[in-house]
Amino acid sequence: MTKDRLLKYRDQRLEMMGLKEELEELEVQAYFAKAVNYNGDGGGSGDGDRMGRVVDLLDAKRRRVLKAMERLLKESEAVEAAMKPLSSTEREVVRRRYSQGATWIDIAAQLNYSTRQVQRIHGRALLKMQTPAERAAAKKKTPKDVTPSHK
Repeated sequence: MTKDRLLKYRDQRLEMMGLKEELEELEVQAYFAKAVNYNGDGGGSGDGDRMGRVVDLLDAKRRRVLKAMERLLKESEAVEAAMKPLSSTEREVVRRRYSQGATWIDIAAQLNYSTRQVQRIHGRALLKMQTPAERAAAKKKTPKDVTPSHK
C-alpha cells in the first residue's frame, strides 16, 4: 500500500461525504416539493415538471453515491488488509490521517505525541504496509549514492 494510494483513498472518502451531503439536500428539496404539490399550494402547471426534475436528480445522485460507496468499500478492504501488520498506534495514525483527514498537529494532540514522533510512526507504518513489489519499485526509484565526477 503506497502513500499515493492512501491519499487517493482519502480523496474518495471526501468525495463520498460531499455526494452524501448533496443527496441529503436533494431529498429535503424533494420532500418540500411533494409537500407543495400535496397541499395544493402553488398548483401551477410547471409543478409536475419540477417534481420530475427533482426525482431525476435524486436518482442520478443516488447512483453516484452508490458507485462511490462501492469503490470506497473495495479500497477500504484493501487498506484494512494492508494495516494488519501495524501496531495499534501505527494503525490509529494511518486511520486518522487517511480516513479522517486529520493534520499532523491534530493527530499529535489527540494521541499525546509530538508531531515529529507522529510522522515517524507514519513513516514506519507506510513501510510495513508496502508489498514486496512496492518495496522493489521504491528501491529502483531511489537514486544510488553517486559521487560527483570532476572533469
